[in-house]
Amino acid sequence: MSAITVVFDSSGGFNLPKGGDASRAGLPLQARSPDTSWVRLDRRQALTSEQRRRFLALCPDFVIKLRSETDSIEKLQDMSADADQRE
Repeated sequence: MSAITVVFDSSGGFNLPKGGDASRAGLPLQARSPDTSWVRLDRRQALTSEQRRRFLALCPDFVIKLRSETDSIEKLQDMSADADQRE
């Protein structure tokens, strides 16, 4: 079975709860803009048209983050650990 997805580039973004627990309401949001990401179409279509016009308030299904010369391995590990908490 294959899923249809919507692909985002680095100008697309996601508002994710800081601290990783997406089930807890009231947490401050943190914008993330991975280099490439995608979200299953059914998940995106579940959002209202107003929600789709802004950074999406959901965790993408797949993310690619390219390491630049200025990114330390520790920074990338922290970002990865933060993303793992959101699953």
